[in-house]
Amino acid sequence: MVVDASVLAKLFVAEEGSERTRALLETASEIWTPAHALAELAEVLCRKVALGEVSREQCTLALDVAVRLVSSEPLNGIVGAAAQIAQDLNLSVYETLSSRWRRSVERH
Repeated sequence: MVVDASVLAKLFVAEEGSERTRALLETASEIWTPAHALAELAEVLCRKVALGEVSREQCTLALDVAVRLVSSEPLNGIVGAAAQIAQDLNLSVYETLSSRWRRSVERH
């Protein structure tokens, strides 16, 4: 399953949709993110720390868990092909970056 930073954030911060997101991700055999998603998650969590919504310790723990939980790869070299396949097949770019489509994107 390919997810973005907003989905990852719901795993670590209680907000609307968090419970549903956790339940869905528990069914995934693998969780992939774009390479920049962990940086985006870190940004979200740091903002939550600044607002007093989570502690620094919670932020650190969440990022440690996220790094172990998800797989990511640099998008350089494949994002263009992923976009073309997404347009051709009416999929999201995230879907084309999932393991199901990865070989097609890399060959494209």
